[in-house]
Amino acid sequence: MKAFSKFFFLAFVMIFSGKLAAQETIQTNDNLAFYYDAELFQWNYGFFEGLTLNFKNQSSNPMFGINTRMKNALVQYEDSNQQYRVYHGKNIAGNILMWSGFTATVTGMYMPLFLDLDYSEKNLKIVLGTVLGGFVTELVGIVILHSGNENIFNAVNVYNRNKIKDYRLRKM
Repeated sequence: MKAFSKFFFLAFVMIFSGKLAAQETIQTNDNLAFYYDAELFQWNYGFFEGLTLNFKNQSSNPMFGINTRMKNALVQYEDSNQQYRVYHGKNIAGNILMWSGFTATVTGMYMPLFLDLDYSEKNLKIVLGTVLGGFVTELVGIVILHSGNENIFNAVNVYNRNKIKDYRLRKM
């Protein structure tokens, strides 16, 4: 019976002390949680959507550019503005090269049908050159387009750091 009472007392102390430790005077900062959800950029990855950027209940795929609200937020700070401008330039150049290369590749494949070309060696070289040139241009465009992802990551990280600094300064 004495062992049972010691065990019961020990269990009671452990349960009670756990509750005491949980009731320390740690202030939860609900404002920071709201600020994090409302003011900072967040990345999301979905299987069908791919990588998406979320900001103030709007999402955008960085492959085809980001929406105006996100752009306006990123240009607020000089560091994130610089990274955004590099991303924007690479995004435009990459999309132009990718889609024009794709168009040249498809056009080259169907060129003999629409232009009623005979299958002479000269015409085959023209068709093959158009297809391969379009394919290479498309690959270069894809590489440039995806190299801009690093810049948008950097722009978002710099923006989030600056926004947290503003929040800390505002709270002091």
